[in-house]
Amino acid sequence: TAHPALPPGRVSYSGLATYERCAYRFFLGSVVHLPAPPAAQGGDALAFGSAVHQVLERLRTPNDDPCPLIEAAGRAAGLARATVRRLAVAVEAYLASAIATEVFAAERVMREAPIAVPLGATVLAGAMDAIAWTGSEALVVDYKTGTAPLMASDAEERYRLQGACYALAALAAGATTVRVVFMELERGRETSYRYSAADQPRLRADVEAILDR
Repeated sequence: TAHPALPPGRVSYSGLATYERCAYRFFLGSVVHLPAPPAAQGGDALAFGSAVHQVLERLRTPNDDPCPLIEAAGRAAGLARATVRRLAVAVEAYLASAIATEVFAAERVMREAPIAVPLGATVLAGAMDAIAWTGSEALVVDYKTGTAPLMASDAEERYRLQGACYALAALAAGATTVRVVFMELERGRETSYRYSAADQPRLRADVEAILDR
């Protein structure tokens, strides 16, 4: 079956990953907006992940009490009590991490920071969970939830394109070095990538190559 020849005008990193695998599937989901099958929509997992993001977005200092935020997010998402306890464990895992300490100590932090990077005829769009700046050094943090088995090597490959997209956005915003950290809060693991301004042409070329397929 033929798929659209023109690249999308606007794409997120997840859309870019779909486009890389199958441009026609991207067209059906992001242009025609054909809904995914119910089994693929992941309602419970999505609600839990959204609750985690809501809590962490609102924690601005290491002294903030997360308990009211956890309860409020749990109610808003309609989470069962056992899942609210799971939410609390995920939040505490973040707060106990060295990355959280680094974010809280940064000169400035943007949470849910928007992305809009022109790539030829396409705009790479989306948001970063958090970007913390110290001078021109940027730390991008992405929160991941889920407990299904995932080998470290598979995680590194899975997050590579997303990390490149975040790095492009941070470099476009003036960063000279970028560290992107994917925090798997329930697996207790971090997957990180480092970039410098010298990587920007290669990153752009890699992403544009996907769009030109």
